[in-house]
Amino acid sequence: MSLRELPPGQSNLSRWRHVRYVPLVILVILSLIAGVGGFIVGRVNAGPAPIASPDPDVSDYLLPDECHPATEVTDARPWSGGEAAASAAVWNAHEAEVGAPVIEGQDGWVFWSDIQSENMSQAVGRRLLSNTELGRWTKYLTETQEALAAEGIEFYLVVAPAKWEIYTDELPTWMQDVRGPGPLDQLLGVGADLPIIDVRQPLREASAEYQTYSRLNSHWSDYGSMVGWNAIAACLNANDSSVGTLSAFEPSSVENTVFNEFESYGFASESPDWTVPRFDTPLLEVERTLVDEEPEVVPGDSMLDSSKTPATTSTPGAQSDSSVLMIGDSFTTLMSVWVQQSFENATFVRHNFDAADTSTQPDVVALAKESGSNIVILEVTQRFLTHPPA
Repeated sequence: MSLRELPPGQSNLSRWRHVRYVPLVILVILSLIAGVGGFIVGRVNAGPAPIASPDPDVSDYLLPDECHPATEVTDARPWSGGEAAASAAVWNAHEAEVGAPVIEGQDGWVFWSDIQSENMSQAVGRRLLSNTELGRWTKYLTETQEALAAEGIEFYLVVAPAKWEIYTDELPTWMQDVRGPGPLDQLLGVGADLPIIDVRQPLREASAEYQTYSRLNSHWSDYGSMVGWNAIAACLNANDSSVGTLSAFEPSSVENTVFNEFESYGFASESPDWTVPRFDTPLLEVERTLVDEEPEVVPGDSMLDSSKTPATTSTPGAQSDSSVLMIGDSFTTLMSVWVQQSFENATFVRHNFDAADTSTQPDVVALAKESGSNIVILEVTQRFLTHPPA
């Protein structure tokens, strides 16, 4: 069938016989456009299927099962298909709340709102990663892993869970019915062959005994960071025998104190719920060197503020004589205690994925080689997944 102009001499009737097909052609074209558009929208907005523990005989996961324990993921899809309009109406009815700096959940829990990397939109799955963002993450992780592997260096990504990921039931009541899978579920769903350590389930299980996050802070607590590190160590033990054996930290007690991040917004601490592990035997002293400063010896429980990195540490007698390059953000601050106790030598650098100036993002491969590290761990706060590496 052709829609060309007819050659001279052909009748008007013949011309109209061809023109009558125009509506059909237009319909076909519109159908194709709608189909392609629907596929793209579906890929961007539809959440992944629930994650199940892989069968060891058929799994194509890059890392062993210890690195990604079975984690419950909602099978609801409130932001796609026929439910999207109703979910949007619920969201819009609470637009003022999510547009404020912080939002109060249940039982005194307070969360950063959408002013922080669309935090609440990510919490309910309203903000998902686009195909472009997923592609950037996949490309970065794959290329970094391959480049480091060529140098004999192991590479891992740890996504530090947001507290709404661990304490989902404490989100505002109205959010419960519009919550679907989020960006981390997307990344895990397409990243079976990516070096990702999923620490959500250990944190959820530990929360049954002691809080791993505080009502009035967005970070994991000292205790929560320890639980997260123990899960990372279990993965490293299972995946890389050259590290040696990293032992789980087991405190003799856990104390509660106050670390209120939201006091300036009018939220007072009703009761201490920032959990801190205590040990009968003191942790090993650490020699720490900051940029342009002389080395200093600090107590073993001294955290390294991520804002003061780059920095190096040396811990004689640590669990492993391996060297680690730890690239992270504010969640690394608390976890630095356990990293320092686990590795004799450690280098700490901030990833700066959330920085406006992408030139400040580190060259991971060059840093690993320069520092002599045989392990690289990249820690990324969950809400920063919407800031894929440049």
